Amino acid sequence: MAELEPLTIGEIESFSSYCGVAQDARERVSANWYTARVRGAKKFIEYLWLFYEGRCSRNLKELEAAKRLYERMTAGFELYLKTPYKNDKKDKVSLTPELQAKFISIIDPDEYNESNPWKTSRIRWRNYIFLLLLMLGGNRKGETLLLKLNNFQLTGRRKYYDILKSSDIISYPRAETPSVKTYGRQVELHDDFAALVEHYIVNVRKEFDGWQQSSYLFLSYRDGKPMSVHTPNSTLNELIKQYPEFKGLLSPHRLRNTFHDLLNQALDNKFKGSSGLSRKILKAPIQEAAGGWARNSSMPEHYAKGSIQAKVAELQVLLQKKILGSLEGK
Repeated sequence: MAELEPLTIGEIESFSSYCGVAQDARERVSANWYTARVRGAKKFIEYLWLFYEGRCSRNLKELEAAKRLYERMTAGFELYLKTPYKNDKKDKVSLTPELQAKFISIIDPDEYNESNPWKTSRIRWRNYIFLLLLMLGGNRKGETLLLKLNNFQLTGRRKYYDILKSSDIISYPRAETPSVKTYGRQVELHDDFAALVEHYIVNVRKEFDGWQQSSYLFLSYRDGKPMSVHTPNSTLNELIKQYPEFKGLLSPHRLRNTFHDLLNQALDNKFKGSSGLSRKILKAPIQEAAGGWARNSSMPEHYAKGSIQAKVAELQVLLQKKILGSLEGK
């Protein structure tokens, strides 16, 4: 920019590809997110160009040449903004009830559980609590990695933990910092779940080297620092390697999907006496608060796709049974 050399069409193409991918999740972003990123970058580049153009020589030929180059670069950006962006990101469904039960059985940290793929007790317990928070608390991976001891209230009548707000300043002693994409919230804990978390904090967490030097809940067994953002995925990959039936169906995000499916089913049951529209209106604020989403967000429908598909399947079978039954009666 300082030399008034425009970005080439190839460089703009590369940047366009970069804008189409969420760097933390390695997934394609939505069309609105892509457009916002490209437009924001374009505006900043235009500002830089005009800033340096204003400092260059007043030679009319140089200025005319600079304007032509600027127009060429702007046309390149507009070309990519006008080209329809295709988001290949698909809604992921949760674990089936059968796989849910098997998953819980596998990650049980009991020392006699031969199904558990992790060898030491401290790693079994760490992974157990971490994965349960994803599946039963609805946490994102990044939110869970950022949990600290003082985020938990495990005694008294009400037991809960606080999720970090997206606007909070994060100081994470790793090369890559976990991301927070949702609003802050409090997650209630059943007494039994609170007792499990308390056991991990009081008895197990102390087995990690350097546990006193960190206030983060989940630590690495290698150096005692907070877990890397890649550890949860590699942890589940170990499980998948031993249990291939989970291949393509298990990830930190799939466990969050599972939570929202379970929540959707529970809410349908709670408001089963209401009409379809009333039920949707009553469910929405609860689902939005549980997911840390903005009011009137469309995300609950994406995350609860598994339970919706299950209802469709159930209705399809009932419809087929009814029609075929009526034919047999003729």
